[in-house]
Amino acid sequence: MAYKKFFANKDNTITNASKFGGTTRATGSNMGLADSVEIFKIYGNITTSSVEQSRALFEFDTAEINTARTNGQIPVSGSVSFYLNLFNAKTPFTTPRNVDLIVQAVSRSWDEGRGMDMDEYKDLGVSNWVSASTTAGWTTAGGDFLDSAIYNKTYRLTEGTEDLSIDISDLVEDWIDGTQTNYGVIVRLSGSLETDSDSYYTKKFFARSSEFFFKRPTIEARWNSSVKDQRGDFYVSSSMLSTENLHTVYLYNNFRGVPTNIPAIGTGEIYVKIFDAASGGTELSSAVSVSYPITGGYADTGLYSCSFDLNTTSSTVYDRWFNADYSTCFHTGTIELNTYNAQEDNKIEPLILSITNLEDSYSRAETDTRIRLFTRKRNWSPTVYTVASTAIENYFVDNIYYKVIRKVDNADVVQYGTGSAQHTLLSYDKQGSYFDFDFSSLEAGYMYEFKFIIKEGTIYNEYPTGFKFRVGE
Repeated sequence: MAYKKFFANKDNTITNASKFGGTTRATGSNMGLADSVEIFKIYGNITTSSVEQSRALFEFDTAEINTARTNGQIPVSGSVSFYLNLFNAKTPFTTPRNVDLIVQAVSRSWDEGRGMDMDEYKDLGVSNWVSASTTAGWTTAGGDFLDSAIYNKTYRLTEGTEDLSIDISDLVEDWIDGTQTNYGVIVRLSGSLETDSDSYYTKKFFARSSEFFFKRPTIEARWNSSVKDQRGDFYVSSSMLSTENLHTVYLYNNFRGVPTNIPAIGTGEIYVKIFDAASGGTELSSAVSVSYPITGGYADTGLYSCSFDLNTTSSTVYDRWFNADYSTCFHTGTIELNTYNAQEDNKIEPLILSITNLEDSYSRAETDTRIRLFTRKRNWSPTVYTVASTAIENYFVDNIYYKVIRKVDNADVVQYGTGSAQHTLLSYDKQGSYFDFDFSSLEAGYMYEFKFIIKEGTIYNEYPTGFKFRVGE
């Protein structure tokens, strides 16, 4: 699982717009329990030069994010990105096109309030345009916020119907470590758009009280958790390859299913030697072109890796993992070697995918479930001997991504993470590809479907068949 959602615990719309059909400003109105928030600017409605504005406030529970980090559910600072996600709420009105929204850190505590009226602004309360809470007003009407080059983020609306997804990692990390007090963010029209002589009406996002589970505002932690263990797909060095000759293998130290650091190694270096036998045998130091013995290192809790190439005629070699003085061998692994051959054509053979451990249904209590994906070439043709003596061979694919679709409306509730975060990239080990999934991120009572996309070079090809499952409480 390489993403985790944190839902807003407060949101509100604050406005100085005129009440319907009049000139009285709705600066005391509150919309804290409305199912959407609204951002707009109206010019020349009350008088020929009047300006009416609406801004949106959101706050998230930093303690919840910090607890998730403490519990190892999200990585340390620098290894994870935090995205603010807001989802478009359709409106019968016009939408502002080709405008920028700006996200800024709020600098004062504020109350959400219990108002709901977004049409006639009849519900009074705080927060509102002039007051942050029952005990304090805004220093500046319309909300107090930091104008920071580090925290300010802009997002372009081309059609006005887009969702908003923007990286606010710097701000969230400073909330977590206490550099900044968490008062949430304000979303408004950027710069002169709030004061120029044009109108931009109206942009709506779903609020946290929306009935639509997947449309509620979130901060989403995203990171690349993929482990590419080439133990099951290791090729002898070839003169027809270059950097591809270097392979990475891993050592897993899991006690009763819990990843555990090796006490003598901790997060330091570990050393690897290669032999032609499981015990004793000849050391293949001359078959390795990298510095030998091979220096490996800490990858994650209970996980160590090393990278090397092999130029040998052996079909099987054994990797032994040692401490610094080689007095203790922690583990001896097995590597079956493949030989690379060039092809006579440029044909890319289609693949067959299957989830080998897919269940009909899952509970939202299952927060760390490993999903195993088996891949093979479509035209794999076993001989009679192969069928009788061996299992079907897994074909290793370097870059496979997953997404999740809700079947009732075919909505992408988890999108392919092919961007910079690579947060839905699958791992693989000698058994094949896999990913860990948190079913609590899905709404109960629906049928869903895992879909997969395969990256070959710069081209992404989606596998046509999905894999369905249901989620319950």
